[in-house]
Amino acid sequence: MPFYFALAPAPESWPPLPNQAAAGLAVQAKASLSKAYNGVPQLQMDRTVSTVLDVWFEWTEGRGGKPSILDLNQKYGSDWRQDDKNAYSRRKKLIDEVNYIATAQLRDPMEAAQLIENDRLAGNHHINYMWETWVKDRRKAREKEAASGA
Repeated sequence: MPFYFALAPAPESWPPLPNQAAAGLAVQAKASLSKAYNGVPQLQMDRTVSTVLDVWFEWTEGRGGKPSILDLNQKYGSDWRQDDKNAYSRRKKLIDEVNYIATAQLRDPMEAAQLIENDRLAGNHHINYMWETWVKDRRKAREKEAASGA
C-alpha cells in the first residue's frame, strides 16, 4: 500500500459536503412530518423485499414487526400510506396478479405467488422487473388472447 493512503484520514471523519448536510436535514424534516396524517401513523413498506413471496407475506401477514398491508388498509384506508403511494401501487399490481392466477387456475394464492417467483427466478429478474414489466406483459397477453378469441 502506498504511504499516502496511510496518512490520509478515514473518509467517515471528513466533514460533510454542503449538499450532504442539507440532504440530511431534509431527510430529518420529512421523517418528522410523516409521523401522522389525519392522526394516522405513516408506515413505510419494507424496502428489503426481494422475492414475490416477500411481497406476498408483507401484504398478507406483515414483515419486520409491522402489520400486514391488508390490516393497515382495513384499519386506516389509504391514510397510512401517504408517503409511500408509489411502493404501494407497484406492489399491488403484483398482488393483483397473484390473486388473478389463483382464481383463474383454482390455486391457493401462496401457490400462485410461488409460480410467479419461479418465473422470476427462471428469467433471472429483479423484483422490480416483476411489477414494472412482467405484470404489464401478462395483462397485454391476456387482452390480446381475449380479443382474438372474441
